[in-house]
Order: sequence, then structure tokens, then C-alpha cells
Amino acid sequence: MKKYILLFCLCFSSLFSVFAGPFGLEMGMNLSEITKACGGKHPQHIDDDRYFIMPVKSHPLFKGYTVWVNNKVGLYCIRGESEEFYSNDYGLELKEQMAKIIVPLEKKYGHCKVIDTLDNDALYKNDRNWMRTLANGARRYEAVWLFDEVGEDGLVYLAVGGKDKSNL
Repeated sequence: MKKYILLFCLCFSSLFSVFAGPFGLEMGMNLSEITKACGGKHPQHIDDDRYFIMPVKSHPLFKGYTVWVNNKVGLYCIRGESEEFYSNDYGLELKEQMAKIIVPLEKKYGHCKVIDTLDNDALYKNDRNWMRTLANGARRYEAVWLFDEVGEDGLVYLAVGGKDKSNL
């Protein structure tokens, strides 16, 4: 079973510090500043605090980004989404794409914790159905960095994971 999947990178940042962050974006930026970081293109409002953007400094695997911007604290979360791609039943292509993001992040932030958990009540339990379990929400697969202290980037949490298109 081949599935279209999206790769995403999720960066949650501290609400109380300023940092020189990823993709030319900084903690606390307002919409006007984000517009400048996107080469003058205005953020597209999605819902609540969420906006879709394409910053000038972007990662080649990502087709765009969702940012969370609050009127009081400014930018506080960034989520990059990849183009859709196929992965085989074992999830090999997904794992390869994730490695392209994880390896450089480990050089910068140290070793991550890889979470690959399967619900106890999952219908499919063997590796042949790895993608099927991800698609139906019975599997969680992501690389996570949890920081004890807010670092120079202002990050308190960083995660890279895969998600089946049908479960977005």
C-alpha cells in the first residue's frame, strides 16, 4: 500500500524570549515583520492564530509554513510542511526524508529521541503495515528534542514527524 504523506517539522518556542530563529523568523515577530521575512508577501490567514507563509529563507524540503502569531506575544510556533510524496508499506521513503532534516538538526541541537510507538489495540502489528498504522492513527512516529532551558534559538521543543495526508 503506497500512501501520500507529508513531512512536517514542528517548532514550539518559548513565549518569553527573543531568538534568531529558523527560516529567518524570530520569536515575537508581528505580521508586518513576518511579511518582510517573506519578501513582502502577506501571510495568508488560516484560522485563529494560524497563517500560511513562504519565507525567503526556507528549507528545500518544505513547500510552505504555518505560523502561529498572537497579537500579544507575536510569533510563537512554526510548522513546515513538505510536498506530498509516496512511501512504501514499510515507511522507508518517509524515514529517508526525515533523516534529511534530522541529521543536520542533531548536529546543531544534539541527539534527539525517536518515538515510534504503536497503539496496543492496533489492528495491524507487523512492519509490512507500518504506513497503514501511521495512516489510521495507530502509530506515532517523530523525532523530538526537549530543551531543559531556553537556548539561544529560544526553542523549548522541536519535533519532526510524518503524517498521512488523509489524517491532516
